[in-house]
Amino acid sequence: MKKIIAPIFLIIIIPLVALLARNTGSSTETVIRVGYSINSILHAPIVIAIEKGFFNKEGIKVVPVPLQSGKEIQQALGTGAIDFGFAAVTNYFVPISVGAPIKIVAFSDLSSTKMFVRSDSGIRTFEDLKGKKIAYRQGAGIDFGMNLVFNRENIKPSDVQFVDIDRPLRLIALTEKKIVDATTISYYEIDTYAKAGAIELPEWVEKGYDKFLVPKTVLAMNTNFSKIHTKETDEFVSAFIEAHAFIKNNTEEAAKIVSEHITKGTDGVISPIPSEIVKSWDTEDYIPTLWQDPLILVEMARVFADIGGIDRKLTQDEICDSIFEGKLKEADEIIYGNK
Repeated sequence: MKKIIAPIFLIIIIPLVALLARNTGSSTETVIRVGYSINSILHAPIVIAIEKGFFNKEGIKVVPVPLQSGKEIQQALGTGAIDFGFAAVTNYFVPISVGAPIKIVAFSDLSSTKMFVRSDSGIRTFEDLKGKKIAYRQGAGIDFGMNLVFNRENIKPSDVQFVDIDRPLRLIALTEKKIVDATTISYYEIDTYAKAGAIELPEWVEKGYDKFLVPKTVLAMNTNFSKIHTKETDEFVSAFIEAHAFIKNNTEEAAKIVSEHITKGTDGVISPIPSEIVKSWDTEDYIPTLWQDPLILVEMARVFADIGGIDRKLTQDEICDSIFEGKLKEADEIIYGNK
């Protein structure tokens, strides 16, 4: 697999920065800019905090900055164009590795990764995957679940052929065009792939990897901002916690709000059905959470370095700021019963 050179993060993004860094408030008011994906239901906590006014309730002015991808979010956060970023955890390893002022401050969910192949392909085991073409995008949260599994099964990147394909195109690439032999998918895509004649890799299921939950979406902050605005940072995290509580206690209303937000933000191109959102939340393949042992992030960063995503391994202190650990753990137990 082609190695990603970490300094790619430093590619000039002046147009984006100029757009996001404009003055959005008075000279005496602290304005917090949060970047999130406008088309992902996993970004529901940010959407709910915005739409239900939880940021306003905390007395802070938050400007939402809808972006298209985790890559845009990581770049904006690293350059200070936004102050908080909400994206898949793996998006932050590259900028952190080159010294960007970014730290993960809270978890948001754990979810599973599924590995699907064509039912008539004859591929049934990890050994069968060797030499085969797999749809993949380095750094994508769903694909990194596969990286972790491959690492545990001693499958090296050189053992397979990775093909860079966007998620929306993978079903066609696998089942119709047969450009690839396997692909990772999210748990809520299972029915769609099954109807198209794909099956989950049997050994993947036999070894329990279909229930292997890993951190996907996390809240990260620009430390240059948080060091100066400690009170506002604390208030932002409080609103984030309240959004989690609202989703847990008002699931159907939350799903409707998220659906309307995404529909409006994408001009109707993406219009998720509220009942389907509720279904995606109510499954053993998805667990909302506010805090986990940060050592899982260290393992993820180590594997990311092993596959060439970054040039060095990262320490826990480099990746994560535990300043709100006690607050988040307490909220996690109250809301979700997690201990």
